[in-house]
Amino acid sequence: MSQATGLPPCWHIKKRDPLKSDSFIRIEESVNETGCLSIIVLGASGDLAKKKTFPALFNLYRQVRYDDEVVSEFLRLVKYVSGSYDTPEGFQALDEAIAKHEICRNTTKGTVQRLFYLALPPSVYPPLYKMIKITT
Repeated sequence: MSQATGLPPCWHIKKRDPLKSDSFIRIEESVNETGCLSIIVLGASGDLAKKKTFPALFNLYRQVRYDDEVVSEFLRLVKYVSGSYDTPEGFQALDEAIAKHEICRNTTKGTVQRLFYLALPPSVYPPLYKMIKITT
């Protein structure tokens, strides 16, 4: 956690040309970017999320944290919002919860990124895409 803010550190993303190999990137070509990354796991109560997705996310988080409080810190970052896949109301509640989290992280416009992970069967993808497009 940051001593000044009491919040976990921001993510830093190195931008690069996707056609170049990492070994050819010069330092002056890299651009650091900071901001808030929200990872939204749709289907979070399902078997795939419990057995694979959340353990993988925890392992990624643990790689950048080196203290004894890593589990409790990770769990404080996880929020659960229950809702239907095919109604705007469920996605509006989700969007409000994500926005509230992003605001409390003191983010500025243009620094917020949302990554949607679908831990669901492909048959529900079309209505999900529609709801994501409409509400976020």
